[in-house]
Amino acid sequence: MVYVLNHEGKPLMPTTRYGHVRRLLKTGQAKVKYGNPFTIQLCYKTEDKVQPVILGIDPGRTNIGLCAVTDDGTALFAAKIITRNKDIPRLMRKRKQFRQKHRQVKRRLKRRRRAKKNNTILKTGILQRHLTGYSKDKCVTVHDIRNKQSRFSNRCRSPNWLTPTANQLLQTHINAVNKISKYLPVSGISIELNKFAMMKLDDSTIFGKDFQNGPLKGYGKDIHQAVSDIQDGKCLLCGKSIAEYHHVRTRSKDGSNTIGNLVGLCHECHKKVHTDESVKQQLATVNSGFRTKYDALGVLNQILPYVINILRRKYPLHITTGYETSRVRKTANLLKDHHVDAHLIAISGLNVKRIITIDHCYAIKQFRRHDRQACKREMLNRRYYLGNQLVATNRHKAFEQTTDSLADYITNGGRADHLTVKHITRAMTDKKRFMPGCQAGNKTILKRAEGNYWFDDGSKTTCKKTLINKRNAGLVFVSNL
Repeated sequence: MVYVLNHEGKPLMPTTRYGHVRRLLKTGQAKVKYGNPFTIQLCYKTEDKVQPVILGIDPGRTNIGLCAVTDDGTALFAAKIITRNKDIPRLMRKRKQFRQKHRQVKRRLKRRRRAKKNNTILKTGILQRHLTGYSKDKCVTVHDIRNKQSRFSNRCRSPNWLTPTANQLLQTHINAVNKISKYLPVSGISIELNKFAMMKLDDSTIFGKDFQNGPLKGYGKDIHQAVSDIQDGKCLLCGKSIAEYHHVRTRSKDGSNTIGNLVGLCHECHKKVHTDESVKQQLATVNSGFRTKYDALGVLNQILPYVINILRRKYPLHITTGYETSRVRKTANLLKDHHVDAHLIAISGLNVKRIITIDHCYAIKQFRRHDRQACKREMLNRRYYLGNQLVATNRHKAFEQTTDSLADYITNGGRADHLTVKHITRAMTDKKRFMPGCQAGNKTILKRAEGNYWFDDGSKTTCKKTLINKRNAGLVFVSNL
């Protein structure tokens, strides 16, 4: 398909008349707007008569299927989107580490103590520091974070609040619809809505009132006793009596304190798990208790009502179920894929007797558009030099520091009156650097490392020799995933 835009940039119906498109480009009556997918824009006015186009959406956490069809079921566009939803928790943890590091360092308190020691703090109602070399009128207010009473009114979340992971996935679905609407005159949306019962996924015999009975029924809050009964009071690895309980996925890595994530071990096996990597790998096979078991389904349950409400305001909406999609796919003897399911979802509200699929499926990858992280490395060490020779690092040894500290240097007979101190400045990120997702010619940058760019076609070039012609647009068409 060659996708067509009118002279104002609004989408028209696509065409397969390649000869006509070639003549329009040669005579200057059209120009190339996008290279992937190949899209032209007309340079003259036309009657904007279009047919109804239904966009089918197969929602997902990691993969999203899209397919646009006409009212007779002919597929005009098919794509599979790879989201970056799994990156959000990692980035949130990274941000948390930076914030905690700033608080642990307590630079403001150190400046305040240093000012008190040097008698540069004025004794007034407001903490002010007198700058050396200036008059007493030239002062800087010493800002400090003091403990205050909790203001719970400022911590209230709105009723429609979503977690960062869920909110990012919600925006991805909406942005995907807006992205396709730039190439095709979408007039309606068809989406699959499923509500997953997590307990029934574990036990298919659950029915009715059984959903009210959790795994701890009859145990109260005694999780250890429930785990012991499940294992018959025996160690999971050697069969001895249970002495201790171990989290399969540690609490520091978001492991849950549930039956599935707890195993009973004897004292010897518990010690081996924390010291012997092979025993740890053996226990890792007991992964049924990981809290992330149904994360994808849980996030979809959370965001789909929001997706439907947002799309319903702009498009006529048809909702189908996964059972109906599976039934039609098996009847038509089609392979299961995200864009194939999206095609079946798109025609679910149409009276289609014959399914006309499309041969080509576009690959769309989601990239991070911004990186607001200003600091790349903290570089907090303080270095002491005797002339040009480095003799000590930090006043006292930091965590995992192997070199001598200033205290060690003085203990070993060194003199501190001739030393010069140098604070290492933090390593900052370049805000003008090109993020993955930018385009160089017809190639898309997938990643950057060691001064090189890796492209979606498998090639690699140095950053200095690469000419970027288009910045990152979030959802980017790539040649392959």
